[in-house]
Amino acid sequence: MIRFIYGASGYGKTHTVINMLKEDAARGIHSFLIVPEQQAVSSEREMLCALPTSAQLNLEILNFSRLYNRVCREYGGLQYDYITKPAKHLLMWQNLRELSPMLEHYSELSANDPSLTDVMLSAVGEFKANMISPLSLERAAEKIESDKTFSAKLRDISLIYSAYNAAVSERFSDSADDISKLCDILKKQDFFRGCNVYIDSFTSFTSAEHAVIDRIFEGAANTTVCIPLPSPGYEAIDTASISLSERKLIKNAEKRGGATPIILTENHRAGSAALAHLSSNIWNLKNTEGTSLNTPDDGSVILEVCDDAYAEAEAAARHTLELMRRGVRCRDIVVIMRDAEAYRGIIEPAFAKNGIPFFFSEKSDLCSKSAVKFILSALKIKSRGWQSADVISHVKTALYPIPETDTDMFESYVKTWNIKGKRFLEEYWTMNPDGYAGDISERGKRILNAANALRAELQQRLIPLFARLEAAEYVPEMCRAVYDYLVDCNIEEALNKISQNCAEEGNVKEAEEYAALYRVILDALALIARTLPEVSMSTDEFAKALKLVFDMTEIGTIPTSVDEVVIGSASMIRANNPRCVLALGLCEGEFPKNISDTGILNSPERTLLKGLGIELSGDADTKSSDELMFVSKTFALPSEKLILLTPRTEVGGRSKLPSLPFERAKKLLPNVKEHRFIASDMRYIVGSAEGSADYIFSTPDTDTLRRSLSEREELSYVKELSRPDISISECKISPEKLKDVFPRKMRLSQSKLERYVRCGFCYYCSDILKLRNEEKAAFRSLEVGNFIHFILENLIRAVVDANGVLPDLTDEKLSDLAEDTVKRYIEYVCPEYERNAGRFIHLYRRLKNLSLLLAKNIIEEFSRSEFRPEFFELPIKDNPHAVPPLEFILKDGSSVSISGVVDRVDLLRKDGKIYVRVVDYKTGTKNFSIDDLELGLNTQMLIYLFSLCSANARRVLRADAETEVVGTGVVYLSSNIPTVELEDYTDPDEVLSKARGAFDRSGLLLDDEDILLSMNCDLSPDFLAGVKKDKKGMLSGKSLTSSERFAEIQAQIEEIIISIAQKMKDGAADASPLIHHNSSPCDYCQMKPICRRTEK
Repeated sequence: MIRFIYGASGYGKTHTVINMLKEDAARGIHSFLIVPEQQAVSSEREMLCALPTSAQLNLEILNFSRLYNRVCREYGGLQYDYITKPAKHLLMWQNLRELSPMLEHYSELSANDPSLTDVMLSAVGEFKANMISPLSLERAAEKIESDKTFSAKLRDISLIYSAYNAAVSERFSDSADDISKLCDILKKQDFFRGCNVYIDSFTSFTSAEHAVIDRIFEGAANTTVCIPLPSPGYEAIDTASISLSERKLIKNAEKRGGATPIILTENHRAGSAALAHLSSNIWNLKNTEGTSLNTPDDGSVILEVCDDAYAEAEAAARHTLELMRRGVRCRDIVVIMRDAEAYRGIIEPAFAKNGIPFFFSEKSDLCSKSAVKFILSALKIKSRGWQSADVISHVKTALYPIPETDTDMFESYVKTWNIKGKRFLEEYWTMNPDGYAGDISERGKRILNAANALRAELQQRLIPLFARLEAAEYVPEMCRAVYDYLVDCNIEEALNKISQNCAEEGNVKEAEEYAALYRVILDALALIARTLPEVSMSTDEFAKALKLVFDMTEIGTIPTSVDEVVIGSASMIRANNPRCVLALGLCEGEFPKNISDTGILNSPERTLLKGLGIELSGDADTKSSDELMFVSKTFALPSEKLILLTPRTEVGGRSKLPSLPFERAKKLLPNVKEHRFIASDMRYIVGSAEGSADYIFSTPDTDTLRRSLSEREELSYVKELSRPDISISECKISPEKLKDVFPRKMRLSQSKLERYVRCGFCYYCSDILKLRNEEKAAFRSLEVGNFIHFILENLIRAVVDANGVLPDLTDEKLSDLAEDTVKRYIEYVCPEYERNAGRFIHLYRRLKNLSLLLAKNIIEEFSRSEFRPEFFELPIKDNPHAVPPLEFILKDGSSVSISGVVDRVDLLRKDGKIYVRVVDYKTGTKNFSIDDLELGLNTQMLIYLFSLCSANARRVLRADAETEVVGTGVVYLSSNIPTVELEDYTDPDEVLSKARGAFDRSGLLLDDEDILLSMNCDLSPDFLAGVKKDKKGMLSGKSLTSSERFAEIQAQIEEIIISIAQKMKDGAADASPLIHHNSSPCDYCQMKPICRRTEK
């Protein structure tokens, strides 16, 4: 007797089968329950609860693959050595490589296209499921010779299919052949005689499964098949696969006398009218009139619109918390997306943050694990010739016994100097970690030592591995080389430590995966060695083979608790009667998913084959119908609550529209109003302390909320979680931390002082926390300035002495001096391998020419001046060989001083006095403004001048107690030389004349004609910062100032420095940029990624 049980999802088909099984058990009839593979465990659990203990003796729960195993145990022929999914892909990949010269249609793609491996395996699996042999395809190709392209394609597929079968059969059995073999056995053996067979929970069957069912119809005493359709012959847009299977079942049953239908008409699962109405009518598009349910909203269906996928995840977590508070257990809640992998990294943090136990039912990606990256990156290093990205990827797996900070310093050093190729094999690196600089700082020494230590470790580990790979003749030897490498690096112990750390942190799933990872890697190596025993490969090909195996290898885990929310994809998840379902991603093109022809055969080709008697499943129309079926099953799954969520935009910002199912739900349930999820809704915020703190972190003006939450006993620590609030610009450092940051004697440079003035937050990030961008070594403005300073110092020192400019100085001699100086500088800062690079030679030549122009201008200045350059790069700091800086006393008795270096100090020793002028070189535009002093800007040159005029500087100036030291001014010499086009390049005087106009001097000079004449006997404004005589013969110019004004400026600067230092010591660290001359420091700030200001 054959029976078909009809009923939509939730109508009690499984319950009816259970009642029939109870009757069988009572009568002592042996029964078989056949369910999909994913359903087997939950079905066994359900039957254990529903049936009496005695029934288990006469009931076997199987899937089709296990049925084959069961039959073979009865009659023989059991297979043990099944080919695994990774081995299938490996054999198909190798198969395509070997067949490539013989193929017609796929000749250009097969050798190096891993994607063809996957689609070809899918095609072979489909052929086997539909009992189509390579010979059938070959004959079909002969029948369509007129279509040369498709005929060639079929011949290729037949050849690949046949060769693949032969390769598999040499070493393995293929589970894809089991159903066909089962059918052959059942034709000869009466396995089901006297038994009742029940087939439940399927939505479709393959041709091979239909053939087995036909044998069951013939041999079993009674066969019952559950068909998830409302009634016989029912067809809808979401039932294509089910309806096709029903027609085949009816056809086979008619050969055995027909089937008796049992039609279930009542929805036993849906606990509300809204759920029942929605599941019954979601795709009932023909009758649009009268399909709306006008009963009041009972809360069983919720429509939620979110900003994006992250908001969806947060909304799902907060709805789940609400369900838990109402007594729903986690195991009764299911979260479904069409493609759960698209939400990986989004959904888990939201649930973890809110303290929700969950199980992500998708498999983990093996290639994302550190040990696999460790292997593949090592092979890449060899095959790609030590590319820096591969080396950095290798060391950042953290599997070498190297501290993480050293790894970071190694990465920084490699990126700074763009190290790649053979440079990784050098014996020792000496390049300055700070780029093209001379002396190496303490920080630089630490980086250099760390980089060299890790470089040596890499050479010690990788060079022997590469030598073994080079010596390997066949794949097994290459696998052995990788195994030896893993042993040498003690990877097993490292992975065990990672597993232990994950377990201690409560990440049980990750701990289990890492505990199994080493064995999985060894199995992968053994599989490759066994599958390709006499194959020779390059390292690159071996890496591709290994990655292919890893890609296809899955580390699955089971739920770590009996009470967890299950998260998964609509096509794969199997949930056992959940009370509540949350469906995410209901937007156009995603859920349901858009279908296109992506397989080896497109829809027209499948139609053509069908006309030749080769019928395949899974055409585009059927797949589209299946997408709608996934929606139907999701909507019909819950018994109490269905929460539908749709995102308005992609994470990147592009708009999205709700999918048809979401819109249908709105139409079918007009009283269920769409709700816009906003994370700041008060009803959501207090779900968990962590969630509340997260809201407070990201929202300004939350004082009232902080107070209200802290009054709740269970959330009293929210205030602690939410400090400090990093979403607003104001910030104050605690007094305890300030003691560690600022000593009693503060030592500041002008650059640090100005950085604080421009933005306190930036100062703390860059100067206290020492944060900095990673940049390649390059000649930027700082390096150009250092170069110019070095050249000028050495040139001017060589050609200007106490008596003035050397009398025999010629342009040729000056040029030779400049050439020698440039050569010394290059040797000082530039790595040897770059010194002869064309781009550097060109750059140095340009900078040398600029330096020569500057030097000639300065030489011209000193040829008309009584002042002489006595100090170059003079340090102003606490040092026996330096000029002591001025100290300013704060209100608490502590002090602050400004240290630095003066580019040049010019002196005039005359009439028992020493006249001092300080000069600063600027390779760009610099306009000194005395108004800047009030802000704390541009104070350094004046501070240096005042320091040189103090009593503490007499030793350096070689001045006795009676000698008066007079400050005469500060000068900024700017060299912003533009590109000048000349008709005749042979006139050097014209070049100098054009360039002289680009030199600019600004600053402050003492309003004393005698001193100014000593500076320049012609009183030329070009050399006196614009000072000149007017028509009346009076000195004029904005750079002039009196000695009294100098004293006032000194007092003003002292007051300003003390005020700024006091603010620093008070802990002010606001992200409040100083807008100066319409320029904001935010425009070029390196701290933008972590800035507190919202308007970044």
